[in-house]
Amino acid sequence: MKYLAAIVVLAFMVSIARCQELPTAPSTAPAYLHGDTQVHSNASFSAPGDRARHPKLLLALAGALAFEQAAAIYDARKTEQGLKAGVAVEANTWLVGTHPTFGRLEAKDFLQLGIATSPSVLAYAFHHEGLFLAGLVGPTVLGVKHIQAGRQWQALLDGQPPTESERY
Repeated sequence: MKYLAAIVVLAFMVSIARCQELPTAPSTAPAYLHGDTQVHSNASFSAPGDRARHPKLLLALAGALAFEQAAAIYDARKTEQGLKAGVAVEANTWLVGTHPTFGRLEAKDFLQLGIATSPSVLAYAFHHEGLFLAGLVGPTVLGVKHIQAGRQWQALLDGQPPTESERY
């Protein structure tokens, strides 16, 4: 069996080598002197076009932002309930402390959301649809993390330890 695999690989390599087309008369001149390449003086890093600023893209961004905000409000409400009940303190203390208010939690969320949404906003401004759609991952992941955190608070409020999926 080993030999059969080796023979197949060798046959494949030979067929690849035979199928390559080499120039009949190689030249020592650089490719730009052959006249078969084009040099553009007005090169740009964006892909202009009407599709890059389609209203559906803004609708997708609005949907991602709405999902994230709904999840953030859910998380902040569950955090408030958990702090009032005294079952735990806030674990993510960056900018808010261990006993944050709803306003502080939302202010921190707006900062994180601005950072996570900036690639999509810049891609929309520079007409780059692919980067715009890839940038929608940021707000979506933030929303999922808020749902996990809200479920973790709910489990603590119910007197149960959080499950693995609620922790991470």
